[in-house]
Amino acid sequence: MRMRYTRGWLVLVALLMIVGPDARAQESTAEVTKEQYDTWMQELSNWGRWGQDDQLGAVNLITAAKRVEAAQLAETGRVVSMSRDMTVDTLGD
Repeated sequence: MRMRYTRGWLVLVALLMIVGPDARAQESTAEVTKEQYDTWMQELSNWGRWGQDDQLGAVNLITAAKRVEAAQLAETGRVVSMSRDMTVDTLGD
């Protein structure tokens, strides 16, 4: 069991190194201001990327080939949520 967890941590560290400092910065517990949040929403928005009538947004990036690639990485059937709760009230008015 320990080997499986160690390998998982190594994969996570490798992914963070590949993605770069932006992903590591998300682990910070620093407060995000409303201005910073609004800036991110403008700079990182995918609105219009796939046309005005698109309803899927970034889900367009999940192709059949990507699903096959991801499925080949699985070693067990265990599901782990990576979600985080976001509270709007911390953003201020």
